Amino acid sequence: TSSIILSACGGKNNLSIDGEFAFPDAELGENYKPDLSGIEILGGKSDLEVKIKDNTVTCPDGTTIRLIAGQFKAEQLGNYSVTLTTSDDSVPEVSKTITCKDTTDPVLSIRDASELPATALIGETITLPAFQATDAGKLVGSPVVTVVDPDQNPVTVTDNTFVTAKAGTYKITATQ
Repeated sequence: TSSIILSACGGKNNLSIDGEFAFPDAELGENYKPDLSGIEILGGKSDLEVKIKDNTVTCPDGTTIRLIAGQFKAEQLGNYSVTLTTSDDSVPEVSKTITCKDTTDPVLSIRDASELPATALIGETITLPAFQATDAGKLVGSPVVTVVDPDQNPVTVTDNTFVTAKAGTYKITATQ
């Protein structure tokens, strides 16, 4: 006697995009290029290429932006959504998230440091220069400016000015 083993294959493949894959976080204000090279096709050998559907990303506010040269600028905090697909319509699409965070401290700067005199007389009114804070290239408000006298005592600042009351070095600090 002889026997034959038959194996039935339904017309549908069992390929899928690796749903466990996670994109690294994006930094606010930076260009982000989703790296698709580490995403695998599961369920068998496949030479299919994973790509981002319609070459678009959905922003945290729900708007859709097109990738340019495979990247986008992360201008909103929160979760961006991308849909991964292949050229084979039988492989299910997978939605993935790219989280945009702001891990960079604001940058404090003086608009015109030349406004601040190098020396002053006791009793002289000093006008502080304009300080500004930027984060991811955008203004984020005015820093709080404090002044301490040579004895490390706080000095009253009114309308962006203070009066020197004693000889010595005054320390001006701007914080955001």
